[in-house]
Amino acid sequence: MNSVTNSPYSATSSRANSATKKPKKKSAGKKTTKPSPKSKAPTEAALSITFPHKDKERHAYVTLLTDDSYLAGVQVMHYSLRRVSSLPFVILVLNDKKRVHLATIKQLEKLSNVVIKKVPPISNHHEEKKGDDETKTEVPSWFGSAYTKLHIFTLFEYTQVLYIDADCLIVADNLDSIFAELHEVDFGAAPDVFPPDHFNAGVLLVKPSLKVFDALLMLTKS
Repeated sequence: MNSVTNSPYSATSSRANSATKKPKKKSAGKKTTKPSPKSKAPTEAALSITFPHKDKERHAYVTLLTDDSYLAGVQVMHYSLRRVSSLPFVILVLNDKKRVHLATIKQLEKLSNVVIKKVPPISNHHEEKKGDDETKTEVPSWFGSAYTKLHIFTLFEYTQVLYIDADCLIVADNLDSIFAELHEVDFGAAPDVFPPDHFNAGVLLVKPSLKVFDALLMLTKS
């Protein structure tokens, strides 16, 4: 709720307005006039208003929810995140009513300081080519979500974001420090132990970029 305060420099004293003027006495000598009291000028502190600097870096944490089964995971991660950070928590939600129901969205809206963004799926033709034996070994919610994660590059309102998979628990005491320590990093990830993957996509430090997003989107079609 916005608070409104009256400026002491715009108000006029009611006592001054209601004062009656006394008749002037004629004097044979030199006529003198009493200078009117000057209004007090606003001090520098009173006029000082602080606005966010236009170049100030903006950071956020991001996760992706592709179906109802990950709701509990997002809630737990939100709880663990709020213990160590007050930065915005962006939840990318797959825009698919069959996989993410309205009841799940309502639960997400109850979380504090979150930004919920519905995103369209980004198809992965490599998954479509997999046989039944290969798809049976994967978690069902993983299907169709790998490339959809690329939407983190479209969060242009933030300078840098840290993406974390929805099944992760935050145990760091000062997670925000990663933005200061790695502020020059455009893309950061940990190596993966499952070949032929080159890095683990479960935790990603990213600087959103339309140019990068468009380039990656083109690569998904190749």
